[in-house]
Amino acid sequence: MRLQYTYEESDCYEYDPEATYIGGAPPIRSEGIPVGWKKGSFAMQDGLDLSSFNVRNRRYNNKAGNTNLDDINNWNSGYWATVLITPKHAIGCRHYWRTVPAQERKQRFMGKSGKIYYPEWESTTEFNGDRIIITFKEELPEDVTPIQGADIGFVPVGSKIYQLTNQGMLHYMYSKGGKVTSYGGRPPRVYDFEYEVDDIMGEREGIWSGDSGTPTFVKDEQDGKLYWLGNKWGGFPMRDDDATVLEMQEFLRGVTSDARPKGYEWELAKLSGGEMDYNNDGIIDSADLGNVLAAFGMDAKGYYEQFDLNDDGKVDSGDMGQIFANWGATAEMVVFDPQKPVDPV
Repeated sequence: MRLQYTYEESDCYEYDPEATYIGGAPPIRSEGIPVGWKKGSFAMQDGLDLSSFNVRNRRYNNKAGNTNLDDINNWNSGYWATVLITPKHAIGCRHYWRTVPAQERKQRFMGKSGKIYYPEWESTTEFNGDRIIITFKEELPEDVTPIQGADIGFVPVGSKIYQLTNQGMLHYMYSKGGKVTSYGGRPPRVYDFEYEVDDIMGEREGIWSGDSGTPTFVKDEQDGKLYWLGNKWGGFPMRDDDATVLEMQEFLRGVTSDARPKGYEWELAKLSGGEMDYNNDGIIDSADLGNVLAAFGMDAKGYYEQFDLNDDGKVDSGDMGQIFANWGATAEMVVFDPQKPVDPV
């Protein structure tokens, strides 16, 4: 079973002062302004680092249908979402950017400490696949975490998939696999997920102002980190051989027509490689052996426990042997078989 969506726990932010709407009168404030991370939220419970995603206010003037405006939880954002992929670059939804281009200069990111940062805009570059990259003049500090992308073809069935909604709330469920496709002579790969219906939110968000480009991401249970899958309705999903992904990687490295050096590597993770694939590249090789060698001789406690592959309490040649025994194994592609549905626990 998946976790229940609730307003109280799904909300990522604290608001001060809290926006209110009373008896049909104009609201005391027209926006709920995030001022910190909310204690007790699902994000806190799961230990999620959401600093990779820009902060968006909750606004009274963006509502859907017969929304109960007495409840701030029914307000939503008119600001489009961006995702920080290097200390100096964020990705957003191209079609939303074209509608409200001025928002590129109003980006905010809340650090792990709760401090809010306001990076200064330098330029915006359009890409196919409904994506843009915003370049800031200076790098954001380490308090804000750039997120690595993940190839959707290698996300294990049963993984917890999150969406950060236009209300600043987490909506999430477990993946059961998805539709499959094959291309370029390669085996079929998952390119979308099947979701269970939520009692409050339905199958997914309704299309309100702010939904386009909703960040979608997964938590890797091996290392506890978050990996970005793309933005719903604005650049989703991503694959390692996707033309737009390759184009963005070249841009970040500096191999572009303007020839301005940028020098950022941004590779997609492959999360099905298992516990020995420490760098999540889908292959067990010398890079992973290097992690064991760096921890050689240590007791398997705390950080070093992950390198004790034979569970004997220490990191030694036995663990190196485990790496060699699985050398070269590649991440198994996750393919959904409709005849054998998976029921994650």
